[in-house]
Amino acid sequence: MRTAFLSGLVLISGLALLGGCSSDSPTPVTTCGDTCEETKTSDQTTPSGDSTKTTSSNSSNPQQTEKVDASDYPIANYGKLSNGGAGVTRGFATRYWDACKPHCSWPEKVNQNANPYRIARSCSIKGEEIPAFTKSEDGTWIQGTKSSCDGGGAYTCVDMIPVTVNDTLAYAFGAAPGANEQSTCGKCYQIQFTGEGKYGDKPAHKLLVNKTLIIMASNVGYDVGSGQFDIMIPGGGVGAFDALSKQIGVSKSELGEGYGGFYTTCENRLGADASVAQFKDCVAQQCKSVFKETNETLYDGCMWFVNWFEAANNPVTLFKEVECPQYLVDKYTSTINTSPNLSSAPSYQNY
Repeated sequence: MRTAFLSGLVLISGLALLGGCSSDSPTPVTTCGDTCEETKTSDQTTPSGDSTKTTSSNSSNPQQTEKVDASDYPIANYGKLSNGGAGVTRGFATRYWDACKPHCSWPEKVNQNANPYRIARSCSIKGEEIPAFTKSEDGTWIQGTKSSCDGGGAYTCVDMIPVTVNDTLAYAFGAAPGANEQSTCGKCYQIQFTGEGKYGDKPAHKLLVNKTLIIMASNVGYDVGSGQFDIMIPGGGVGAFDALSKQIGVSKSELGEGYGGFYTTCENRLGADASVAQFKDCVAQQCKSVFKETNETLYDGCMWFVNWFEAANNPVTLFKEVECPQYLVDKYTSTINTSPNLSSAPSYQNY
């Protein structure tokens, strides 16, 4: 099931804002920007888990990045979650990467009164940060930059890939379930894996036991299943809204199945009962084929699924809300739009 919520101009604190939309499905999730951007659902070679800083590039592809070790940041001690524990909910994880502007990069989708104010970053096709919103052409209201999935120039920043902190801890962004985006955008959740699969247990699910993923909500899912988190993973599938193929200059068919991405393509090729090693090798080959020459950062994010995530398809989880690690806060927060006020918004530019 997929639904879409479209809006025109939205008034917030007396200012008109361009509306967005959201749509999702029980397995894949869809979150939308100006018209729609989507999330999706769906394995070991070399560890990839680094964060990134952008550097200049003359390529038409997203700019490459200077790696920064996420473990350079302070690391919290996350306790073990127990089923039925205080604040703990049972759920499951899916995956996607469509390159659309993040849902939480729309000004009307975030808490205007938060202190500090935080709105998710948007980037250009080359990976350079651009405003999440600007003044309108006449300077009288706030206008969100148009999503790449609606013909605009605002993309997901490539350095929002999942990263490994250590063998049992990783950070990621994704779509979180929530009926109220203003209270969900920018929240973080501790996710622990039970060793089960949402649609059947596989050996890869057992390899995730004792691993913890901290995910920050950069998108919000309205029609996802209760407790579903759609993790942003390059190669995880683009779903109904694809800006990635344009961004990196490949055909949509090269990005794997729309829902499930490279893993699902490999499952169709190998059969559902193939070994973990076979799935990892197959997905790793596709990561290399599509991303190795087009964008090294997206390649690292794709290989994170192979290495740290064990190429596990839709694992069952336990989760609870936690304080966000500074690494994720820094990757999430716009350095351009630091206030919701019209007076501080950048001047209009057609991105």
